Amino acid sequence: LAPAHQDDALHDIIGCDPDAYVIMVSGNSHIDTMTATLTNGASGFIAKPFQRDRMRSYIAESITHHHKNYA
Repeated sequence: LAPAHQDDALHDIIGCDPDAYVIMVSGNSHIDTMTATLTNGASGFIAKPFQRDRMRSYIAESITHHHKNYA
């Protein structure tokens, strides 16, 4: 997605579920993009190409977040 569409998607997800654990994955690794994404409510940002360990870490955190908030 283009950056503007990523922002729209993030806004829609957070609008539906303010406690959603959203990890954005993008080929745009500019610090401004990462900062804006996190400021706008994403729980994490992974720039492509990503490392498998980083993705696993975010998935583990999201599972913990889900169990804490939805159990």
